[in-house]
Amino acid sequence: MKNKHRNFSKRVLSFATICALIASVFAPIGAALAAPASTGIEASYVPYEVTNTPAGLHPSVKGLLTVEGHVGKAEKTSVVLMVLAKGKTEADLANNVSAFGTAVDSFRQVTTGNDGKFSVSFGIGFYEDGVSSTKGDYVVAASYGDTSVLTDGFYYSTAAHVGEALAAVNASSDAQSLKTEITVNSPKELVLDTAIYDTLGSGAKDLAIAYVFNAKQALKDENSVGFLSGEALRESFNEASLFYKLKSASTGDELKSMLNTYKAKLSLTTLPAYKTYTDSLTDSGRTAVCDSMKGLGGCTLLSDVKGLFTKQVILNAVAKAGLWSNIKPIINQNKAALISAGASESYYSLSDTSAPDKAIVGKTYQTLAALAEAINENIKTDAPPSQRPSSGSGGGSSVIPAPPVVTPVGGNDAPSASGFADMAGYEWAADAVSALKNMGVINGKSDSSFAPADNVTREEFVKMLISLLGISVNGATADFADADKGAWYYPYISAAANGGIVNGVGNGVFGVGMNITRQDIATIACRAMGITASDALVTFSDEASIADYAKDGVAALASHGIISGMGDGSFAPTANATRAQAAKILYELHRWKESGK
Repeated sequence: MKNKHRNFSKRVLSFATICALIASVFAPIGAALAAPASTGIEASYVPYEVTNTPAGLHPSVKGLLTVEGHVGKAEKTSVVLMVLAKGKTEADLANNVSAFGTAVDSFRQVTTGNDGKFSVSFGIGFYEDGVSSTKGDYVVAASYGDTSVLTDGFYYSTAAHVGEALAAVNASSDAQSLKTEITVNSPKELVLDTAIYDTLGSGAKDLAIAYVFNAKQALKDENSVGFLSGEALRESFNEASLFYKLKSASTGDELKSMLNTYKAKLSLTTLPAYKTYTDSLTDSGRTAVCDSMKGLGGCTLLSDVKGLFTKQVILNAVAKAGLWSNIKPIINQNKAALISAGASESYYSLSDTSAPDKAIVGKTYQTLAALAEAINENIKTDAPPSQRPSSGSGGGSSVIPAPPVVTPVGGNDAPSASGFADMAGYEWAADAVSALKNMGVINGKSDSSFAPADNVTREEFVKMLISLLGISVNGATADFADADKGAWYYPYISAAANGGIVNGVGNGVFGVGMNITRQDIATIACRAMGITASDALVTFSDEASIADYAKDGVAALASHGIISGMGDGSFAPTANATRAQAAKILYELHRWKESGK
C-alpha cells in the first residue's frame, strides 16, 4: 500500500485545485530538474519528544519539518513543496502525472516574499498500513516557475527511535562506547549536528566526547538516568564541539573569526563586555583580546568562555584606552564584573573619576581583581555631596566618552617637560605633549613612553581635535562607507563631518585606518578653527607639492606660526604626521585660540 501522510496541511483542497497543482508540478519537472546555482532549499527535521511536543497535535504528527529556500527571483513566487515517499527521489518525479500518487507522499503550496525567499514549518508523520513507518532518508522537492525544481534531503525518525538511541547512550560505560553510539550507530536518530564536530582533529573529537560523557554521568547522579531527552544530549554535544573548536584556534585572528561566527551560540552579544569589545577596541585591540584567550586557559566548560571573554576585554580595553577620558565608559559598562572582582561601588557615585582613570589608563593588569584594587586605591571621595550625580551612574548607557573639558593652558603655564622617557630628540614637542596630556587630549603608549615618532591615523587626529575643542559628539551620525557605527571613532568623525571640518577622502569614504598627512592636518585644523591667513607671508621650498585643496590651510596656519617647516625650508605636505607633530600643532592651535586672535 502506498504511504499515507496525515495532517500535512490543515487546508482542504478541492479536486480541481489538486489537479491544477499536479499539472503545475509536472510541467516544470519535465523541462528541468536543475535550478540556478544561486538558488536552493534546505530541509531540517526534528522529531517531537516529551520535552518539545506542542499541545493539541494529531497523533499522526511525529516531528517538525522546516524548509527554507530561495528561488532566485526578486518577486513573490508560488512554490509547490512535495515530500516524497520512502525511497523516492527527484528522478521519480520526471516520469508522468500518473507517478504522482506513488512518488509524492504529500504536498503543500507556499508563496515566497518579494525577495524570492520562503521559510515554512509543519508537522509530518509517515505511516504504512496504520503503523509508523521505519526511520530513514526522505526527499523534499520545491517546484516553481516554468523550469525549476529544487531538492534537499532529511532524516525521518520518531520519539520512539530517539528513545532507543538515547537509552544506548545513557547505558554507555565509557567515553569510547558513547562515541560509537552517537557518531556511528545513531547520529541521525539523535538529530546531531556534526558540522562543527567534523572539523575537529581526532584528539579534539575524543575530548569533546569525554565532555559529553562527563555531562551524562553528572546528570545520572542527579536523575539516575542521564540525558532525559534528545534535546538535552544535542545541547551537550553542541557545547562540547564548540568548546574544543574554540580551544583549537592557534592565533588571535583565528579565534576572533570564530567568536564572530559563533557569537550567537555563545550568547556573547548579551554581555556588557561585548559592547566594550565592539565600541572601545580597534580591530587590533580585538585581536589582542583573542590572543589573550587562546587555548581558553582556565575554562573547563563552554559557559566559562564568557567569563574569560569579559575579563580579557576589560583588561585590554583599559590597557589600550589611549586617553584617560576613555576609561570611565569602560568601567561603567562593566560595573557588575568589576564590583564582583572587588571594585568599590563608590567609583560610580563620583562626579570626578579622573584620579582613578588616570591611574589605570594604559596599564597592564593580569586579573580583574588587580584592576579593581588599582581603582580603589585611587578613589577620592572628598567631593561635596552637591557635586555628585543626583541619580545613579552605574550602568553607563553609552560607551562613547563625552569630550573632555579643555582647561585653558597659556604659553607661560605650559609644563617644561613631557614626563615621558622617550622624548629625546623631540624636545621641541615636550611642552605640547605635557600640556595636552594634562588636558586629557592625548596620552602615552605607556606611563613612560609617548612614541613621538609613530604615525597618527585620520580618525585618531580627528578625535584629538574634537576633544580639544570640546565639541559635543552626542547623537552625531555620518554616512562614510568605511566608518563602523559601533566603533569608538564614529561619533568623533561624525561630529567633525556635521561641522564641516572633514569631508573624507572621496567616494563617500572617510579613510579610516589611513595615516594622516601633514597637509591634511593643516586643512582640517584650519577648517575647525576658522583661521584665515594673516599679513605674514610664509613660503616653503616645496610649495608646488602642496595639493590645491590644502594650500589655503597650510598658508593660514603657517602665517600664524601654528605650523612650521621641516627645518630645511620644506613643508613635506604628503609626509605622514607623527604623534609629536600632531601634538605640537594641536597645542599651537590651543594657544592661538586662547590668545584671542
